[in-house]
Order: sequence, then C-alpha cells, then structure tokens
Amino acid sequence: MISDKKDRLISQLTVRLKNSETKTVIGTGVLYYEKKLKGNAYIFTAAHCLFKDKDSFKHRLDSVTVDLYNHTTDTYAPIILDNIDDELILKNNDKDIAIMVVQKKKIEKITGTIPTVEISIERQNYRNFIVKGFPKATQGKELDVIFPVWKQKMTGVNKFQLELTENYSDFYTQGFSGSGVFLHTNETVYLYGIFTRFRSEEKGKVIYCQFISLINHLLSNKFLPEITISYISNNGLNAHFFKNHIIKSCLLYTSPSPRDS
Repeated sequence: MISDKKDRLISQLTVRLKNSETKTVIGTGVLYYEKKLKGNAYIFTAAHCLFKDKDSFKHRLDSVTVDLYNHTTDTYAPIILDNIDDELILKNNDKDIAIMVVQKKKIEKITGTIPTVEISIERQNYRNFIVKGFPKATQGKELDVIFPVWKQKMTGVNKFQLELTENYSDFYTQGFSGSGVFLHTNETVYLYGIFTRFRSEEKGKVIYCQFISLINHLLSNKFLPEITISYISNNGLNAHFFKNHIIKSCLLYTSPSPRDS
C-alpha cells in the first residue's frame, strides 16, 4: 500500500491520450515540470502511442488530445496538441519514448499548480513500483493502478523488465502504454521509467519499460532544458535533506556571535 499523498501525486501527474479524430484512448502519459523549464512543461509517453500503426512507426497522428486532471473538481479536461516535434520522438521498439512540450500556463488553467516529482536513474535495493494508466478494459474511462515488482535489467538493449503481480490479461493492460513507472521507496516515489509493452506468459507476466534517462538524450539534442536527476533516498537521506542541511549550516556560519551583537 502507498500513502494517500503518494497516490494523489501520481494521479495528478497521469494524463490520458486520445486520438483527436476518433476520440478513442490511445495510451497514457506522465506530466513533468520543474522550475528550470520556465514557461513550458513536458508530457512523456511511449512513442508508439502517437502512431496509427503503432510499432511500425510510419503513420503519426496529426494531433493528440490530452486529458488533464483537475483535482479541485475531480474531472478531466482536454487540450489538443497538433505541433508535436518529430525530433522528440524515438521510433524504435527498443527506444520507444516521446516528449511533448506544452506551455505551462495552458496546462495550469486546468490542473492548477503542476505538482513536481523527483527523477531517479538508480533503484538501489528497492523493487516495488507503481504504474497508473487508462486501460482499455475500462474503455479508458477510469484511471487504474498496478503494483509490479522488479524483474531484471535487460541485456543488449537499454530497457528493464517488471513482473506484474496481479492476475491481469494482455487486454486489461492495453492502454497503460506510456504510463510513468514510479519507484516506491520508504520515503517517496521517483519517476524511474516509461511503460511500453506487456507480455503475458504462463510463468509470469512481463512489463517492458524504457529507462527515464532516454529523455535527456532527446532533450539535449534539441538544446532543451534537461530533467534533473535526484539522489534516491535511504533513511531520509535524499536531495532535500542535503539541501536543508547546507542551508542550515550557512545560516549558522553567517549568524552574528553574541560578542558581535
């Protein structure tokens, strides 16, 4: 189980993707913002979600409708994106990731202040993950959650596998593609990867995921602000702890002594 705070954060960051013409759900995405992005925010997803022919990567959708969550009204409202940069899409089964750049103010008209999440490229010994998405089993109408566990880092390709613990079929997980894969530690959750595919088999059900580090590869090529990688926390020793410790030390060092007052 996860805390209400962690659960709410992941729900607010999870967006629904639709084909703007047919209005059908084509996948899920994850919203990302930090201060250095300034007037923009990013939406990450699996690249194949943006294509009519999916894994063939030949016929991209002209526009995508993104449903954003308004937590104050508990409803979703759409924005339409029709200027997705082709250079921010990796069209490869083993590098299946895409970034959509959106004006921050356009998003915040619906969501209010965009919540922030930390990014990790390591997991230490943690093995529990959280993934939220819009499965076809609910016709994409409901946000659902799965709790997969670590299986392995793949060899030959820069991907990793998780194992689904719930008894779900391939049909049930369709629609989770593009979802954020969040690593669950004792203190917090970190965005660790992007859900791309699901393989059902008799001896385990395997989820294929892209490491989040691919995002910075795309952003650097376009000279866009890269996402910030955080320290993964152990016993509360995370980036916030060290930042606060440094601030307190500086204040103590600069405080006047009794003889100076």
